[in-house]
Amino acid sequence: KKADFFFQELQADVDNKNAMLKANTAADLANLRDELHEKTKELTESRLTNSRARLQMQNTEEELAHTSKRAEQSDSEVRKLRGRVDELKKELVKTQDEVDMKASEVRKIQRSLDDVQHHNDSLVVQLQHAQTRLRRSEADLKKQDKVKTTRRFSSTANNSIHTDDSDDDLHL
Repeated sequence: KKADFFFQELQADVDNKNAMLKANTAADLANLRDELHEKTKELTESRLTNSRARLQMQNTEEELAHTSKRAEQSDSEVRKLRGRVDELKKELVKTQDEVDMKASEVRKIQRSLDDVQHHNDSLVVQLQHAQTRLRRSEADLKKQDKVKTTRRFSSTANNSIHTDDSDDDLHL
């Protein structure tokens, strides 16, 4: 009887403990399910955030690749433009040298022209002086011819005295 009683008591203890365990286990299980649900929700949110971050990173990488490509193209264009600028600078220097040479030639030609013009003006003045002297000489000769002619007419009247004088006038 004692053993039965002891057995029943043990059985009651086990049943109580089982009931308590079941109650504790049910509570723990409910807590664990809540935690699992929260963790699952956090995991889902994390995956969603991670997915968005990956998508954003991919978009950023694409933009970076595009920007890098544009930067390389810009660098290439800048190099080409710098090369063209250098070529244009060389051409400008060459053209300036040519312009300087032409300007120098123009100055030399202008000096020569000025010299020729001065010489021409001098010759014109000399020609005018010569023409003036020639006209004077012609006028003087005409006067002398008139004087001679006048003298000849008067000498025929006065005879030989005036003829000798007119010969002297001619030698002047």
